[in-house]
Amino acid sequence: MSTIKSSDEHLTLNADGSSKDIKFQANGVEKASISSAGAFTSTTIDATALTGTIPNFTSTGIDDNADATAITIDSSENVEIASTVNPRGVKLYTKGSADLMDGYLVFSKPDSGTYNWRVLPNNIATGDLTFQVTTDTNTNEATQASTFSTKLQLTRDGRGLSQFTAKFWCKFNGSGTLAVNDSHNVSSVTDVGTGDYRVNFANAMGNTHYSVHVQSQTTATWTAQWDNIHTTVTSYVGFDHKEGGTNTDTSRVNVLGFGD
Repeated sequence: MSTIKSSDEHLTLNADGSSKDIKFQANGVEKASISSAGAFTSTTIDATALTGTIPNFTSTGIDDNADATAITIDSSENVEIASTVNPRGVKLYTKGSADLMDGYLVFSKPDSGTYNWRVLPNNIATGDLTFQVTTDTNTNEATQASTFSTKLQLTRDGRGLSQFTAKFWCKFNGSGTLAVNDSHNVSSVTDVGTGDYRVNFANAMGNTHYSVHVQSQTTATWTAQWDNIHTTVTSYVGFDHKEGGTNTDTSRVNVLGFGD
């Protein structure tokens, strides 16, 4: 027999018998229950009553009562991952800022209140990805943001823009019908004349002071063979292959360029 019993301190609801639940009804309709195993269920829960800290709640993961701040989401919906060892670790700016149309990552120097480098989309329209570095020790993020300099930019078409990556290269056969074997940032190769070639860039160079290396060979020997780079403009590089002082078509040509 189920009972309701009161005492000076307690009100006891008892569902007598094995696997018997305590049920709460309103106007004959069940609204909530407590199972014999102690599980509470409800058809509706007032979400406004579940705000704030949940008392006596424990969890092995991240919860409402956790005192750890390894992961923080601020009011701007930016996510920060840190620890007691590296208090500023990684910060993900999910909404960007005035000069950025989308989110970016900031990586901090360990044991420091400043960050050293960040990864961000260079332009949301083009889809480029940019890696930037700063040595500024200013702890104000807004002030420090203006001191970042780009060290590497990865473009959507597969180019890596930096001072340590090749801006263009190609290998082609310049004898008979000219044929490009493989290339990077090269739109075409023009046969200007006997032994005279022009490598046209798909994306122009920043200036005419880039460095170019050309290596070509016609015969099995290297006797009296050389390449003369005669034109360097932002849209192409021009050179000729000579043997014994005479322009000569060559079957193996390698071109490599570095610069802005």
